Amino acid sequence: RDLRMSRGLGDVYKRQVIGLRRDGTVRIAGQLLDEEVCRAVEGWRNVTAIAAASDCSLGLHADGTVSFAGRSGDTRREVIFWQDVAAIAADSSYAVGLTKDGRVLLAGSCAPFLDMGRARAREWTDVVAIACGRSGIAALTAALTIRRTGIGE
Repeated sequence: RDLRMSRGLGDVYKRQVIGLRRDGTVRIAGQLLDEEVCRAVEGWRNVTAIAAASDCSLGLHADGTVSFAGRSGDTRREVIFWQDVAAIAADSSYAVGLTKDGRVLLAGSCAPFLDMGRARAREWTDVVAIACGRSGIAALTAALTIRRTGIGE
């Protein structure tokens, strides 16, 4: 009743589900989850949005900062340095943030041949909504136009 759900699916052995409670706390469940990751996620407070990939979870806090839970060497961990964030999304190799002033932030890494133009999303302005997945990044601007980068661009 008081949960908003986000599901991150990897292969059948790395499945997790995270839920955001109305009180701003987060719950996590799944197979093969590291206990440290679970404790980190369940320790988050004042969370307003969540995002999950097969191997990490992100939490957006009311103050515009982002928390990360996942492997220690994961380059998506860079999200912890973001500020003034309004929205988040996650994929298996990168994370996307939307700032309150409409800019797009990226964290993580892809091999150059897998980037598919994702880095160009940093140049977008006046963005009001974002989404990401293996095939790329999509954004809605304040003028109600859709921008995208990735496969089939």
